[in-house]
Amino acid sequence: MDLAALEEIRRLKYRYLRCVDLKLWDEMAEVFTPGATVDYGTLALGQPIRLTGRDEIVAFLRDKLGPDVVTVHFASQPEIDIDGDEASGTWSFEDTVIATGYRVLIKGAAFYQDR
Repeated sequence: MDLAALEEIRRLKYRYLRCVDLKLWDEMAEVFTPGATVDYGTLALGQPIRLTGRDEIVAFLRDKLGPDVVTVHFASQPEIDIDGDEASGTWSFEDTVIATGYRVLIKGAAFYQDR
């Protein structure tokens, strides 16, 4: 296994999480390829969230995680497979969301599945 590629993938995931939590939207755009897709798989907003393209992804996060929403994400236990120039991985994660305007704290946990 290419250990340098493995470390680059780990750092990319951690960068994504840091950018979300610190609301670094310009830097966040650099995490995704132009044709990236996401499926956040949540019904919390009334429908599954499926987005295409880094601009759409970053715009969604910027809109939903505005200044009145504080987030902290923690990802661990990565299982990463690399095959040539393609990779896939599964990550355990926990998050805390504080919606200050509503005085609500939400704790969550799930798995990321990345390609």
